[in-house]
Amino acid sequence: MMKLIFLAMMTPTTPPLFLSFIIIYIIFISMKLPLMNFSTFPEMEFLSFTLVILSAWLLLLMANANYLSKNKNAFFFMMKLLFVSLAASFFSGTTLLFYFFFEVALIPIFWIILGWGYQPERFLASMMMFFYTMLSSLPLLISLIFIWSEVCSISVFSGFYLFNSSSLWVNLTLMAAFLVKFPMYLVHLWLPKAHVEAPVAGSMILAGVLLKLGGYGLYRLSFLIVMSFLNKFTATLSLFGAVTLACVCCRLTDMKVMIAYSSVVHMALIILALMSLESMSTGGIWWVMLAHGLVSSGLFACANIFYEATHSRSMLLNKGFLSFSPALTTAWFLLLMMNFGGPFTLNLYGEVNLILTTFSFSSYFLILVFFLTFFSAAYSLILYSSTQQGLKPGGMMWFNLSSNRELSLLWAHIWPVFLLLADLNL
Repeated sequence: MMKLIFLAMMTPTTPPLFLSFIIIYIIFISMKLPLMNFSTFPEMEFLSFTLVILSAWLLLLMANANYLSKNKNAFFFMMKLLFVSLAASFFSGTTLLFYFFFEVALIPIFWIILGWGYQPERFLASMMMFFYTMLSSLPLLISLIFIWSEVCSISVFSGFYLFNSSSLWVNLTLMAAFLVKFPMYLVHLWLPKAHVEAPVAGSMILAGVLLKLGGYGLYRLSFLIVMSFLNKFTATLSLFGAVTLACVCCRLTDMKVMIAYSSVVHMALIILALMSLESMSTGGIWWVMLAHGLVSSGLFACANIFYEATHSRSMLLNKGFLSFSPALTTAWFLLLMMNFGGPFTLNLYGEVNLILTTFSFSSYFLILVFFLTFFSAAYSLILYSSTQQGLKPGGMMWFNLSSNRELSLLWAHIWPVFLLLADLNL
């Protein structure tokens, strides 16, 4: 393990070599070569490998996007550290290593927000993210130590099946750290601040990959959560909060804040499925997480293009892009359509699968799900019509998207979703 980290840190920080490093890493993983020096690595599960491929794809897009004007070498160093920690978390076969790399992944995104953010408030945003996630993770470590002492093993996740606890503290702490990373309603306040102050690269990585780390951790440890009333309470709170935030999104004017809140809304369905402990929901969970990782990253990239044209995130100033660039409008429409689960999208397939799990709790949940899907479509259409219709502001900077890499970056988020939709039995 230390050899791989040393190799990653010593690799020259240029986009071509960074691309080569990730490709070689993925090839070795797919061949099941022992890059990591612990016995159970790698667990070649579909969910782990899928999330690592998603991480690599998004990081490659950012490595080849020229958004930075300072300290590019330091930024690529942080990206490499982030990729190694994410890959090690997804493939780790021990709870100890999973927890370690689960926390290490926070360090690069913390420095990306703090070092490359746009506004002076980036310090407050990065500290909020750090304290929210760290304060929820410390009780998780205590619970894991308690479980290790009970089962006398820290080797693999499967060994934890020997443990069965009805302790409210153990069950609550096992859930809290991952629910904050999702994040769930009421513990989501750090997310919009982090997105607003982060550079576009930080927003893409945060929305596309780091939020999925919470879902992965909750999935891996969900069999330890045996208190049914806690599951129902968490699912109800998350779903009710998602409906509330979806209504709030219909009144927002800040594009980045709206996209950040939409991530919380979509994660509510995944939390509902995870709390149901239904095996039939596994496929839907991972399809939604994979599709959302690509779509949300693309939405932040497109919102940054609008920001570069008008120097504002407000929908009141971002108008008339339909006449300005029809190609950009097409990409923006497809991303928003996939975001609310429009027809013939991977999101729709996954969300229908997740909605079916609501029957395991109560049929009354379908009422909340109905309002959730309605308001999700509403704020997505509001976001589209507000930015594409109307008259172009007088101070808009003109640039030709067809000759820039921005449009290619957006389509690199879109076409993988449709390719995955073409092979749902992958």
